[in-house]
Amino acid sequence: MSKKAINSREYEPDFKDLGALEPGACDLWKAYPKMLGTFVHLLRGTACMGHGKETGIRIPDFPDVEAWFEVPKSRAESRAEERDPNSILWYFRKLVALRKEHPVISEGSMRFLKTGNEKVLAYERALGGQRLTVVCSFSAGEEEIVGIPLQGHVILCNYPTEEENGAADRDLKPFEAVAVLREET
Repeated sequence: MSKKAINSREYEPDFKDLGALEPGACDLWKAYPKMLGTFVHLLRGTACMGHGKETGIRIPDFPDVEAWFEVPKSRAESRAEERDPNSILWYFRKLVALRKEHPVISEGSMRFLKTGNEKVLAYERALGGQRLTVVCSFSAGEEEIVGIPLQGHVILCNYPTEEENGAADRDLKPFEAVAVLREET
C-alpha cells in the first residue's frame, strides 16, 4: 500500500510561495512559523496556536499518510531549542511576554493598513498614546512595502535586527515579521 504524502503543494494557500518552504531551508523554516506567530499573537483577542494534539489527532491514526514536515526524533532536539535564543520556542516565549508587557497588544484598538502589496499584511494597534505597527510578509521572496513608516522602537522581528529605530519604506525579507512601537506626543 502506498503512502499518500501531505505536503504544502497539495494544500496550497493563496500565497503560492509556501512551496519554497522545504525542510532544510533552515532560515525560512524558522522564519515562517515565527512570522505566523507574530501575526496571530499581536492581533486583538486571545492568541491560540494548535498543533493537532489538542484534538486527539495522532500520526498513527493515519497509517496511509506521511507528514510533509520533519518530526523531531528525540528530546535532545527540544533541549537544543531550549538553549538556542534564536529558536522558535524562545521566540514564542517572547511573544507571550510582550502581550503581558504592553497593554496595547491585548487591549488596543486595531485597524488593517494598506501595504501596496498583496503578499504583505499589516495592521496597527493603538491604546492611549501608544501605536504598534505590525508588518508581515507571506512570501518566500523579498517584498516591498510602501507608505507604512516603521518609525519607532522595534520590539520584535523574526530576523536579527541591526537597527533598533526602524526604517521607512523598506523591503521585507522572506517571511519577515516586524513590530514597531512608538509613543504619540
